[in-house]
This record gives sequence, structure tokens and C-alpha cells, in this order.
Amino acid sequence: MRYVADIYFRDDDLSRFDLVVIVKNFNWLRPDALRRLRARGTWLLYDTADIRYVRTAEGLRDLYVDRDVYESHFRPFVHSMDALILASPLQRPEFADLSIPQVEIPRPLLNTRHRTAYAHGGPIRLVWHGYLENLPPMQQLHPIVQRLRADTSLDIRLVYDTAGRPRVDGFIEYREWKIERWERVLVESDIGVVIKPLEDPFQQRKPPTKVVTYMGAGLPVVCTPSEADRGVITHGETGFFARDDREWYDCLRALVTDAELRARIGTAGRHHVEARYGVERITGMYVALFDQLLAGREAGRPRPSIDSRHPSA
Repeated sequence: MRYVADIYFRDDDLSRFDLVVIVKNFNWLRPDALRRLRARGTWLLYDTADIRYVRTAEGLRDLYVDRDVYESHFRPFVHSMDALILASPLQRPEFADLSIPQVEIPRPLLNTRHRTAYAHGGPIRLVWHGYLENLPPMQQLHPIVQRLRADTSLDIRLVYDTAGRPRVDGFIEYREWKIERWERVLVESDIGVVIKPLEDPFQQRKPPTKVVTYMGAGLPVVCTPSEADRGVITHGETGFFARDDREWYDCLRALVTDAELRARIGTAGRHHVEARYGVERITGMYVALFDQLLAGREAGRPRPSIDSRHPSA
């Protein structure tokens, strides 16, 4: 390999790197630190991920609600980067004025285990995992699952694998997410679900990481048709899209009552993401971007200037 990678921890010396990739939380890096890095020839990349909240002197501020903090904190920082790694095609218009490389590079598939048996006599588990702040939209499923339980007489459970104390509330199971057992929770589930409200600009810009992870575990997926997720799922072949309560009910009913359908969709989805999101393929996308930037450095390509408005973190 032409590259050796390491992970930065606070107070590490970043000057030993030729390329620094900053992921999601951008405002820990002070403008003076950016200037020192650039002065020694370090090139800076920002992975936009699914950033929403910015920590300021006044507390956490929402980039998608507070335009002032977007313009005063986020835009100046982005304008000082040498390249952007985008989380969604919807982000491209936001950075159309930047004449720097902008590449969509998804998160690689990290699953090592997947479901192999789909027919069983136990509860049918629908699973969602993620941060607590992204959980409220999932409550739309509660009455739908209640109706499915009544209409099918099946023991259908909704599993939330997230932060917080584990507990059971009727048919809803709250698991405490742990890095050492996230794969086991997925392979013990039957269907992956996620709702990203179509009217929420932040949710619509989120990457397809959750969907890809569900599919990598061999789970059939039902989700809202966000821009990024439409690039992963082919409706009816590798997963299902649902826009309203009726579509959610219909898709989930088909899956909870038909183990063969779960097996067909889950297996097709797994094969699809294994081919498209494997570590080797995603690594190649990073290496191609790094090569492009270093070639520009060697050719003496002009770099963006650091905006003096960028505040100290």
C-alpha cells in the first residue's frame, strides 16, 4: 500500500500527516491549527457524514434550523477544505460554489455475520438501531405494528437497539446498544426498518449506512425512500420503500406472514451490498481521492484560503 493510516485523538500531533480526514464534528479544529497544518503542506478533507448539531459558546445549535450558525461556523470551515466526502447526492447543491473535489464515498460494510434461516416459530422482530435523537419518527410504526398483531395473530415485536436502559414496553423492546453485540441483535431480528421523514432536510441528507448494515445482516428492509437509500434498494427486489401508513402496513404484512419472501429479499439485499459496499471497494474510492489530491499538491494546484470568519472552537 502507498498509504499508512492512523486515527487522531485530541492533543495528538497532526503535523505528521500528509492528509487529514475530518469526520462529521468539524469545530474542534481551531483556525490556527488549520493554518499550521496547511503551512507545512498537509491537505485537508472533510467527510460531511450526517452532521446536524454544532457546539458553540451558547450551546448546541441546529445547522438545519439556525441559518446564522450555518453561515458563521459551517460554511467558512468547509471553504477551507481541499476536498469534500459527501454523505448524500442532496448535498451537492450546497457546495456547488466550491471548485474542489467532491466525492460520494459510502461507509463500508462491516458485517461479518448474517441471517441464514428465516422460518421459525418465535416472535417476528422488526429492528431499528441508531441514536436516540433519531428515534421519534419511528413511533409512526407503533399503531401499524399493533394493527398487524391484531390482524395476523402473530407475535410481532419492535426492537429499538439504542442508548439507554434496556426495558420492555408491551410489544416494544428497548435494547442497550453495545459495540460487541450489535451484529448479534441484527441476526436475531427478522426485518430492518427505518423512517427518515421526507419533509426533514437533515434526515433526507443522511447516508444509507443503516440500510446497508441491515441488508448486510441478511435482513429484508422497509424504509422511506430517501435520496441516498433509493441508490441502494430496488423496490420489490432488494427491499421495500414505504411512504405512508398504508404502504408501511402492506409491506410489513407481506414480510411478517411470508418467511420465503423474507429469505428472498434478505438474501438478494445481502448479495447486493456485499458487492457494492465491501471494504476493498470503498478503500479503493478513498485511495483514488488521495491520489488525486497528492497529484494536485505535486503540481502546485492553488488551495482555498481559510475564511477569517471561522470562529475558534
